[in-house]
Amino acid sequence: MATRLQGYTDIQLHGYKATQINSYTATRLHRYTATRLQGYTDIQLHGYKATQIYSYTATRLHRYTATRLQGYTDIQLHGYKATQIYSYTATRLHRYTATRLQGYTDIQLHGYKATQIYSYTATRLHRYTATRLQGYTDIQLHGYKATQIYSYTATRLHRYTATRLQGYTDIQLHGYKATQIYSYTATRLHRYTATRLQGYTDIQLHGYKATQIYSYTATRLHRYTATRLQGYTDIQLHGYKATQIYSYTATRLHRYTATRLQGYTDIQLHGYKATQIYSYTATRLHRYTATRLQGYTDIQLHGYKATQIYSYTATRLHRYTATRLQGYTDIQLHGYKATQIYSYTATRLHRYTATRLQGYTDIQLHGYKATQIYSYTATRLHRYTATRLQGYTDTQLHGYTATQLHGYTATRLHRYTATRLQGYTDKQLHGYKATQILQG
Repeated sequence: MATRLQGYTDIQLHGYKATQINSYTATRLHRYTATRLQGYTDIQLHGYKATQIYSYTATRLHRYTATRLQGYTDIQLHGYKATQIYSYTATRLHRYTATRLQGYTDIQLHGYKATQIYSYTATRLHRYTATRLQGYTDIQLHGYKATQIYSYTATRLHRYTATRLQGYTDIQLHGYKATQIYSYTATRLHRYTATRLQGYTDIQLHGYKATQIYSYTATRLHRYTATRLQGYTDIQLHGYKATQIYSYTATRLHRYTATRLQGYTDIQLHGYKATQIYSYTATRLHRYTATRLQGYTDIQLHGYKATQIYSYTATRLHRYTATRLQGYTDIQLHGYKATQIYSYTATRLHRYTATRLQGYTDIQLHGYKATQIYSYTATRLHRYTATRLQGYTDTQLHGYTATQLHGYTATRLHRYTATRLQGYTDKQLHGYKATQILQG
């Protein structure tokens, strides 16, 4: 929605005064509002003083505010002392603050001692802190012994630590024997360890036999192992028969295996009949299988009746199934009554179900009272509903009637619906007047 709002000047902004539109846009809209706000100087920022707009923007807006804050020197940082702005920015802002903190030497780090800032940064900040830690030698690592910093870094930090660990030879690996470091790295670290393991031949793979390393790598590692496995022909695949390797790869690996499987025709699919491969692929594979399944009509769906394939697809598949389900009306929804399909869809499906629920009015919301649907949606749905709900205090949250909550399309809708809404003119906007859709 934000990209749409940005295409208008202030006075054209659907009858809202700029101060009004940004008051709720800045606090509730996800991901794009910040770039709009940043296009203004402080005094142009819709009647808000820079200190005001940033005080709540910094705490509530996702992902882009940090880059704006970083464009200022400490004393320019909107009346906040650097120690103040970073004290809460570092703890609450997602994903980019770390790069800012890293631009300073230890003693410049806003009055924090390096040991202090990193003690909580390392444990709480998402995704980039690790690259900072890695820029130091062991003894420079902020008073932490390398064994200490890595003992908790390896177990707790997200996504980049693995690249650091990989830069060392086995005996340099902070006092850990390679067999030790990899035993827990392989099982616990997210996303990059696999590329390291793949850089070795089988016999170099840290004392593990290739059959051993791949047996647990394939089952436990996230996201990149599959590309490695795919680089081999069937008979080269580390002593596994293709039917064997794919039997567990297809069921356990995250995100890329599906694209590989899809590159084959049914009879080429490693000795599996299409009905077999899809029976477990559809239930267990992450994120891409759904798009494949959707390319078929119901009767083409590998011998499964649509009611069968969707009964378990809807409950287990990640991220794209919901869009498929939404293309049907309730009575078309494969023999499920809408109340049934939504009762479990809302609780189990990732990321898109919420947009579906919002398309209904309260009484249409499949027999759930709005208070009920939000009570569990807020607690169980992944990542975006929660962000929106978090803009309110608890007592404010469920003090809204469902019509109010859902009336705020701008606050509740996630990321892709907005692009759909933008393709319409105001009066075509699903029967809502532009003023209605924007304010709820």
